[in-house]
Amino acid sequence: MRFEEKDSSALPSGIEFATLFQIVRRRLYPALFAFLAIVCAVTAYTFTATPVYRATSTVLISKDSSKLSMEDIFGMDSLQGSSFNTRISLLKSKKLAGEVWAELKEQGKLPPDMQNPGDLLESIVPNPIRNTRIVEVSVSSTSAQSAAECANAVSKRFIEWYSEESQRSVSFYSKQLETLEKQISDINGQTNNFVKQYGLITPEMWSTYREELSRLRELVTSKGKDLRKKERQLEQIESARNAGGVYVELTCVRENLAFAALEKTRMDIEKELLVARGTYGPKHPKIAVLEATLAKQTQDLAIFAESIVRDLGADYDADQKELTELQADLVAKEATAKETLSLLQKYSKLERDLFSTQSLYNIVLQKMKESGMSTSTDVEPTQLIDAAVIPVMPVSPKIKLNLALGILFGIVLALAFAYLLDFLDDSVKSTEDVNAATSVPGSDSPLPILGYIGRIASDHLDHHSIERICAVDPKSPFAESYRTLRTSLVFSFTQPGPKAIMFTSSGSSEGKTINVSNIGIALAQNHFRTIIVDADMRKPRLHHVFSAPTDKGLSSILIGSATTAEVVMDTGIPNLSFIPCGPIPPLANELLSGQCFRDLIAELKKSFDYIIIDSPPGIVADATVISPCVDGVGLVVRSGTTSRRHLRVFFEQLRRANAKILGVVLNDVESKLRYGYYYSYHYKYGNDADEPKQSHTKNSQTKAAVL
Repeated sequence: MRFEEKDSSALPSGIEFATLFQIVRRRLYPALFAFLAIVCAVTAYTFTATPVYRATSTVLISKDSSKLSMEDIFGMDSLQGSSFNTRISLLKSKKLAGEVWAELKEQGKLPPDMQNPGDLLESIVPNPIRNTRIVEVSVSSTSAQSAAECANAVSKRFIEWYSEESQRSVSFYSKQLETLEKQISDINGQTNNFVKQYGLITPEMWSTYREELSRLRELVTSKGKDLRKKERQLEQIESARNAGGVYVELTCVRENLAFAALEKTRMDIEKELLVARGTYGPKHPKIAVLEATLAKQTQDLAIFAESIVRDLGADYDADQKELTELQADLVAKEATAKETLSLLQKYSKLERDLFSTQSLYNIVLQKMKESGMSTSTDVEPTQLIDAAVIPVMPVSPKIKLNLALGILFGIVLALAFAYLLDFLDDSVKSTEDVNAATSVPGSDSPLPILGYIGRIASDHLDHHSIERICAVDPKSPFAESYRTLRTSLVFSFTQPGPKAIMFTSSGSSEGKTINVSNIGIALAQNHFRTIIVDADMRKPRLHHVFSAPTDKGLSSILIGSATTAEVVMDTGIPNLSFIPCGPIPPLANELLSGQCFRDLIAELKKSFDYIIIDSPPGIVADATVISPCVDGVGLVVRSGTTSRRHLRVFFEQLRRANAKILGVVLNDVESKLRYGYYYSYHYKYGNDADEPKQSHTKNSQTKAAVL
């Protein structure tokens, strides 16, 4: 099983005021230390820091009336445009700060905190006033007089600098105009020479050439296709000539329309002859006429086919000659078009250069006119409205504000520090912490709290008396707490009969011994026959509580060197007996896990109603070994000391040992934080009913008992 250092269920879901108050009460001194540390540090800084003074001059950045902007065109009044913001940026430039710093150094007016131009630049703060063209120029320094001098020097140099920039702009624009005028003149001369040499070249000329070239290319392509077709026909004719000179079966001949008409006539005569032969005899005159006509038609077809072949050869020669002429014309036209395109590109470039140079010339000319008008007008673009005066009060440190913030941050840090310490504290501090550490998976019912034992504070009881407070001061609220615990133990069992109850804890110094002694006394005072058994064979203490010898005890019974009757001692308290630990054995765990210890418990149950056993803490295995032998186990948890993780581990060990855990005794509880109402009411109720109130010395020191 895995255990977390912090149980998330034990953390508060929200920091309420009461919870925060309890945390601060528990961590009062660390929180107070954090608060005082912050307040003292802020106070020390405030009263030891060097005073810083701030002087402010006011500068008006006028709108340049010679410039025509988009705002003027559309009727919009732009108070703070790009030009205004550019001038503001100049106030924070390194160049301006360097010139002012050098001037102040030459005059011997540099303050001690401005040893370089960078220091001056960091101290300059331009602050444009909203919806105006006024800028406040502030300079901070450890010297009030130097702050005023620096602010005035920065404003003055800024005004001079902008005026000088305007003059330099006019000179710059003049030089640019001269250069542009020369470029325009050169381009005009090149254009004139080009027109004289080549004439006026227009895009329309190139379009005409391009259309003519497209027409010639289409014509050459068409002629080429026709020639290739005629070449194939001539090849067929040559093959027919070589085969005997019969041309009537050639495709080129049969495609001729006139030849097709003659061929149709011949076929009609042939059909008519075929019909006549079936009707008449071979020597019939009609047959002879038809045969003669058919022979004549066949001869005419052969003659007509030869004429078609002759015409096809002549057409081929004419087309070939025409194609050659078209190709030559196309080559010539392409050369002319290429030259025209090159000239058109040169001419277009001259036009573009002239247009762009002329446009740039117009822009520079307009800028020069604007700059000339700005420098000639009586209204300066920037003016000093108010000079900086020597400040009387420093701007830093602000004593009241710093102290107020110091107190505020001190309180916040103190609360945060207290909460952090409480969050990192793994100790059990409340019932919720106990429930979180002892929760059983799958079970909704938490382990019951048998009782709350407050932090005992007394000025008249020593430690020995506190361990027997139920007998020494039975009317105290702490004795009543043990009686409440007694009631919880009695009602924890539903079956009658003697009961053996072991008290243990997850660690040492958690108060189980003092709880064992007082619960035993409380049971005895309720007329229960009670015996207390000191089973802590590691560091026994109960023999000091009851002033008992240690030569005989539980260890003597378990090893068989003494009988129970020889070891049981009278405590002087009615109905209460005691068995000390006896000599500390080397192997305590083996003795407690043996059958002799079980037999001893059974024997004691015959004579006593309750057997209260004090066992070692959970850091050793003795308590786990004893737990199955008893009727119930009470876990003692010390508030603010017991680790939640250790308690969780020990609780799981007892559960695996099948121990019957009755509940938890929450020990050393700060009653003023949570349970003070109970103790205060009980204390007043008991004293008012039984005895007069006792007065105590107010200045007596409070001793907290380690429970």
